[in-house]
Amino acid sequence: MEAMQIFSYNNAPVTFKNENGVVFISATEMAQQFGKRPVDFLRTQSAQNFINELSEVRNCTSAELVSIRKGGLNDGTWMQEDVAIEFARWLSPSFAIWANDRIKELLRHGVTTTNQMMEQMLTNPDAMINALTALKVEREEKQRLLNQNVLQQREIATIAPKAEYFDTVLQSTETYVITRIAQELGVSAVAMNRKLAEMRVQRKVDGQWMLYRQYVGNGYTKSHTTTYTKSNGETGTNTQTVWTEKGRQFIHSLFPQSKI
Repeated sequence: MEAMQIFSYNNAPVTFKNENGVVFISATEMAQQFGKRPVDFLRTQSAQNFINELSEVRNCTSAELVSIRKGGLNDGTWMQEDVAIEFARWLSPSFAIWANDRIKELLRHGVTTTNQMMEQMLTNPDAMINALTALKVEREEKQRLLNQNVLQQREIATIAPKAEYFDTVLQSTETYVITRIAQELGVSAVAMNRKLAEMRVQRKVDGQWMLYRQYVGNGYTKSHTTTYTKSNGETGTNTQTVWTEKGRQFIHSLFPQSKI
């Protein structure tokens, strides 16, 4: 389902599209009023880093975050909401705040409360009914999230011993979790684990990363196991692969220029 609205910022049009709960904004229109071009932003290293990280977190391609469309009503460069806000900050902080407010309202109600919309609601009963229906759905969603939060808090209490153990390993001077090594190389732990798997350094066995045979016995990793008490009173165990100093140096040698 797609909903499109055109808003005015400093008397210049900016088009927003809600595509199944994801907002896209016309970056071409955003840039025009500031005398800039989307391509100039996209060429910056900070923009490239942000899009790469976002595509990994959102599990999508960069083409799904930024698209260039030719012809028709959707002509120009379109940016997914997170990228669009970064672009808006690059253009103007005040513009970024305005754009973020429009996104929030569009996602909340499917429309934004412009003066034109208020007038329509007053003169069109159907518009009023639609707005009230959207408000009802929003309140139901808030209640659902509240219930979900209660369940999550219970789960957090259950895994708290695991989290404490993870922090202990992270701060250890003898071993390193992959997150810490990945941070040293300027990438995420997800990207690091994926690359090591592609290079056939490690593979996942029963939920735990294990070295391939040719690397076993080199003193690169250790397995740490800790116990914790479940919410039902039973004792559980958590086993995690951590890297030794020798293993850390080995990973650094694989990526001398941190190009992962």
